[in-house]
Amino acid sequence: VQVKSKLQLHKRVESLVTPALQLASDYYTEQEMVKFKKPKKKVRKIRERKSKMLKADDLLVDNASGGNTEDWLRELGSRRTPQVNLKPDPDNFDIDSFNTNGEVPPEAVRVK
Repeated sequence: VQVKSKLQLHKRVESLVTPALQLASDYYTEQEMVKFKKPKKKVRKIRERKSKMLKADDLLVDNASGGNTEDWLRELGSRRTPQVNLKPDPDNFDIDSFNTNGEVPPEAVRVK
């Protein structure tokens, strides 16, 4: 009798009641979607500098400063390409170096 009672205690009791079945869905539910949401990044607002509104008078060349167009060319410095004189140099002109197609040879050109 005792052996029988011990065997019954060790038996596993399994229930045949299962939770209600659900149809598989191709779409996530709202609860499932919450799990996949990425945290929102904080948006840093960069202050826009209030730029001075330009007027037509600001765009005109100042006559008080001379308005010389060569001034801004001098400020370019090494970024400015050298001016090339395409006229042949009479001191260095050689008939043998003259091309028949009308081009000036590079050694006859002076760079200012």
